[in-house]
Amino acid sequence: MKRFIFIIFSFSFLVSVSLFAATLVSINSLSFSPDGNLLASGSDDKTTKLWDVKSGSLVRTLSGHTSYVYSVAFSPDGNLLASGSGDKTTKLWDVKSGSLIRTLTGHTDPVYSVAFSPDGNLLASGSSDGTLLFGDVEVAKKGQSVNPGSGKLASTWGKIKS
Repeated sequence: MKRFIFIIFSFSFLVSVSLFAATLVSINSLSFSPDGNLLASGSDDKTTKLWDVKSGSLVRTLSGHTSYVYSVAFSPDGNLLASGSGDKTTKLWDVKSGSLIRTLTGHTDPVYSVAFSPDGNLLASGSSDGTLLFGDVEVAKKGQSVNPGSGKLASTWGKIKS
């Protein structure tokens, strides 16, 4: 495995603020928590890692995907993290505990992008299968049945085909 280092710079001063070092195959996605204290990374080692921005130390590793993690995104309140993977799933994580809340399925190809709506009520994922799936975060957190393409887009995992 190669050793990668990524550095966070303060653009107002153009000096290095934090240095992160990790043994990773490749870092595919980065996302700051809304408060700026955590940085999430998604990588080819099939994990999502949470880093402390000030110290550069690893806070925790979120494991569960069976392929590369291509995209990570924090919810607007910073309590949830979504990860999209080559295993065709989107996972919803509790940031504080690191526990997996739910695995969302429905794509037939890798998930390359995940995003929360500005109010945090909806989660969307995009895949190379040409679909966009999205649904209500509270429904997903409760583990209620989700049915891609059901047409009930406000309360279930919905599907749009490009």
